[in-house]
Amino acid sequence: MSWPSWYTANGSAVETGRQLFLHPNSLRYRLRRIEELTGRSLNNPHTVLELGVALRALSASAGSLCKPMFQVQSRTPEMG
Repeated sequence: MSWPSWYTANGSAVETGRQLFLHPNSLRYRLRRIEELTGRSLNNPHTVLELGVALRALSASAGSLCKPMFQVQSRTPEMG
């Protein structure tokens, strides 16, 4: 949950580290890995906005509109 926490902390590695009990450098490493895996730069405001909207949509599609932002519940197929 590093990226959503960072996003809601307005990009502050220090604040996000406090919330997640992480050293800010550990968070920065995780954010760099996200950039490597997605091929997108989190220094680009358009990218950050797009990822924020995508996570919000994912959260909504999981039926969790009443839950905190970015909390996604996994769904298991119904057994019948």
